This record gives sequence, structure tokens and C-alpha cells, in this order.
Amino acid sequence: MSQVFVAGGSGRVATELIKDLTSAGHQVVAGARHPEKLLNWLALRQ
Repeated sequence: MSQVFVAGGSGRVATELIKDLTSAGHQVVAGARHPEKLLNWLALRQ
């Protein structure tokens, strides 16, 4: 497992990338201009 930083984490491409990376067992750290969008996305995944 490795740790990966994703810039633009709330964007369309990044959200798919984050899904793939976490499914592969990587730890993901995401940065976003609008962090509330990341929080909404995380809430939907649970």
C-alpha cells in the first residue's frame, strides 16, 4: 500500500481515480478548492 495525493479531489476525473486507488488498497489524500464537495462525496460513499 502506498499513500497518494490527488489534486482537484472533488472533480469528476479525480473522484473516479480516488475510487480506483482506494479499491486497489492505496491510502488517498485529496486536496480541493471546495473541501465541502469532498465531504459530500465521502458521505455518499458510506
